[in-house]
Amino acid sequence: MRGRTGAAGVVRRGALVAAVAGAAAVAVACGGPGGGLVVACPAIGYVGRLEVRLDDAWQDRDAHDVRVTCPPGERGCELVRDGTLVVAPEPAEPQALGTPTAPGSTPEQPSSSPDAPAPAPERPAVTGPEWTGTSLTAPEQVAVRVVERGSGATVLATSVDVPWDVDDHPYGRDCGGPWSARVEIPPPSG
Repeated sequence: MRGRTGAAGVVRRGALVAAVAGAAAVAVACGGPGGGLVVACPAIGYVGRLEVRLDDAWQDRDAHDVRVTCPPGERGCELVRDGTLVVAPEPAEPQALGTPTAPGSTPEQPSSSPDAPAPAPERPAVTGPEWTGTSLTAPEQVAVRVVERGSGATVLATSVDVPWDVDDHPYGRDCGGPWSARVEIPPPSG
């Protein structure tokens, strides 16, 4: 029955008009500054991988240690060398809590036993002609100090630019991803 309109036809047309208007409103709301769509990226905190190494031209390269820090006054620079964080082990069994105590009194202290947690492990010595670690903030520069392992004398102290590159775009080119940089330190001249 063409041409016949009833209550159902009016409702269908109203729903269609509302759907088209809603879609237009969403398209306008999602429009970017250039008229394109805005890309929503997942909130993932990627960390960067940084490698600072002595160039192979260094004489007695393996007799030197590379130390990398944030430049003085650099705010928000966070660098962690691989192998320098030590996680203390959990106790073998969790301690059961005693019965509640009256206000003003202290709970019983557990007696020391062979099951007491072991002391935290010592930090390993991380040295050598390469510094590899992570960065949470991707600083533009890092301070590098090259130290002679035997004497502890500083052979070179400098700041270097860090050429960060995004390694992967797991959620598209418009979204970030994990990044890395490699810096080679040439031997001092003279």
